[in-house]
Amino acid sequence: MSANFYCWAPTLNLDPKARDFNDRIDALYDAPPEASDRLIAFVEALLARYPDLDDGADGETVWSSGPLGSDISGDFINLGVIWSRCDEAEPFIRETAHKHGLHFYDPQSEKFYPCPAVRG
Repeated sequence: MSANFYCWAPTLNLDPKARDFNDRIDALYDAPPEASDRLIAFVEALLARYPDLDDGADGETVWSSGPLGSDISGDFINLGVIWSRCDEAEPFIRETAHKHGLHFYDPQSEKFYPCPAVRG
């Protein structure tokens, strides 16, 4: 079992409370744009702490799928984390997202953590 966390650039104007939120995310994966430099740097920062599954790190990582970079769609990423390590990984992912100017959303709890630099 795994949990998912969504991170995205504020320029995507995604609102987790909007009716079309999931449809807009699905559309990103229907015709995925090239990974942005910002999301690539974000994933590199995550992998510096938790190795990718592709690196033979099974059992040593929090990721439920890999390679992690393959989950990037333009300025959006859906991160799969193994359930038993969610409480450990979530704060780090959220803080790292904010350091990279990204919003963070936990669909399990429906908690949205906008990037502090763009809060109203």
